[in-house]
Amino acid sequence: MKTIKNILVATDFSGESDIAVEEAAMLTADYCMPYEVVKGEKDKLLKDAKKRMMKKVAEMESRFQIKAIADVRYGDVYDEILKEETEKSIDLVVIAPHEDRKIGGRLFSHLADKIARHSHCDTLLVKQRA
Repeated sequence: MKTIKNILVATDFSGESDIAVEEAAMLTADYCMPYEVVKGEKDKLLKDAKKRMMKKVAEMESRFQIKAIADVRYGDVYDEILKEETEKSIDLVVIAPHEDRKIGGRLFSHLADKIARHSHCDTLLVKQRA
């Protein structure tokens, strides 16, 4: 990772420029964080996600009398879903897209669209209940 030592922020002292100054300050803080701190936060996120996943799996197994396998991954969501699909010979991906009405009136999120188009198996998009 490239170390950022010097940042130039152009400002005209407007509100927009103030945001640029704040963003530059946050960038330097982020880039100066030691690896151990970043790894520690990642480990905490994974631990919490696994705990939440195990709770949800146990709930679904009990409620529907099924056997489910939990898997928590860290990385790009799209890439990790497609890797899991391939590695586990998945036959159907079920995804609940979040509605995204901000981008040109599209009804489904970018991730759901991308998964539906590139998945090697069938994909079921489940809309939110009314």
